Amino acid sequence: MRQRGVSVTGLCALATALLVSGPVNAQTAPTPAYCQAYAQDYANHAVPAGGALRGAARGAAGGAIIGGAVNGNEGAGRGAAAGAGIGAIANGARKSNARQQAYTSAYQSCMAGQVPM
Repeated sequence: MRQRGVSVTGLCALATALLVSGPVNAQTAPTPAYCQAYAQDYANHAVPAGGALRGAARGAAGGAIIGGAVNGNEGAGRGAAAGAGIGAIANGARKSNARQQAYTSAYQSCMAGQVPM
């Protein structure tokens, strides 16, 4: 007569398979490497590169006005040159800070599992 039922070996194999594989529909936690790539991409789109010319132009205009008021045409030229340099540097620093904030925020959200995988 044939026995019906499941062998102990079969049950152990099934239990081991379920423990190792975990739930079928579980979402895996994001890895730091994935979140770094996600955050870099997010920061690049949130704060586009460039803008140094805009900062330089604004600085040059402001420098020319102040320099011209202080020392006429010669002062306007010097003020424009100085203002252009300062404007480009200041705009670059502002963009760098904004990009870092966007990166940090996106990375933390990713590691917390708050972004689509």
